[in-house]
Amino acid sequence: MKILMVCEGITKYSIIAQPWKHVFELSRRMIKYGNDVQLLTNSADENAVYDEISGVPIIRVKKGKFFFANKQLLKYLNDEKFDIINWHGSDAWSTVHAWRLRKKLKNNIVWTLHSGPLSLSDIRNLKFTELPALTRFWNNVSNAICPSSVLKKWMCLPQIKGIITLSQRLKMYLVRNGIKGDKVIVIRSGVDIEKYDPTTKNKMASSKNLLKFDKDSKVVLYFGHPSPFRGLDTLIMAMREVKKSFPFVELLLLIRETGEKIKWLKRAADKMKNVLIVEGVLEEEILISYLSLADIVVLPFRFWPQVECPLTVLEAMAMGKAVITTYSGAIPEIILNGKNGVLVPPNDPKKLANAIVNLLRNPSQIGEIGYAARNYIKRFHDWDVIVKDTLYAFSKFME
Repeated sequence: MKILMVCEGITKYSIIAQPWKHVFELSRRMIKYGNDVQLLTNSADENAVYDEISGVPIIRVKKGKFFFANKQLLKYLNDEKFDIINWHGSDAWSTVHAWRLRKKLKNNIVWTLHSGPLSLSDIRNLKFTELPALTRFWNNVSNAICPSSVLKKWMCLPQIKGIITLSQRLKMYLVRNGIKGDKVIVIRSGVDIEKYDPTTKNKMASSKNLLKFDKDSKVVLYFGHPSPFRGLDTLIMAMREVKKSFPFVELLLLIRETGEKIKWLKRAADKMKNVLIVEGVLEEEILISYLSLADIVVLPFRFWPQVECPLTVLEAMAMGKAVITTYSGAIPEIILNGKNGVLVPPNDPKKLANAIVNLLRNPSQIGEIGYAARNYIKRFHDWDVIVKDTLYAFSKFME
């Protein structure tokens, strides 16, 4: 099958984060399955530039002030050699691309929508002083004010044969806005289960010594950005309570920032014992090595508007870890409370502390939850499963 994947912002640096990682990995693995895949993205150059990242052919076309330049874009969108054009948009407004080109667009498109609107329930756990930072999620804010009539008009263009969303929550948002349910298929994001493999722990047997942790100590781990949206401040408060019952538990914080942005965190950590902050953790191999040391992974999101489940949750589950997280965004679609993870309300240090203490007191439950988490990821989030489901969706939509 000849497939053109379309997504703005693809670079060798952006593909470590969503949604670009999803688009790139999907492209790379469809090639592995014998498909002829090219990835179309934007460039600052006047003429089309041909590139390659890890075996994935990249076509870079000129970007206008806000969108792709129409002339270059249409050249590829109307190329009859492609069986499928899969356009990835970060929000509902991204379909304006197709709307602008509707009179000249000849080929059919399968649209993949990665995020949806911001709702009042999403932001109720934020402090008033944190609200200005929501500008980082401008696409979710803009979705919230997108009239349903406009959304329906754009999404129901005859050239758009089907829509893929990364969560049931996002599918229901589209259905509520007048999109027919049989036109929308939910296919979640994937995890490299061979790379995120619990047996890595055997290779890291001496790591606790290197980190000066007691070999018998329990390790609670957090990884990601230090944004207050991710509830890191809630975790710090919760750990003060946890240490009353387990004074020697280790708190390992893998923070994808350095310098000024984590000064507040260092000040808070200085007031506690047995806390280690590792700054700037980005490389997967390093992350996996640290994840292998954790007994419990805590990701206490206060706010998650991106609609799909956070990749950090999926990666920790793939490593067979007992994950404690919150009822935020699409996380409850993945975590079955008490089965393959533990869910607590956002922004509630006391309940988070209780959840951590309960697991620390029940080592067998840590193992059972981690085992179930790994099996869940293998069954529903292995990239081989995601690729097969995506190719099936392409065939179904183009019948």
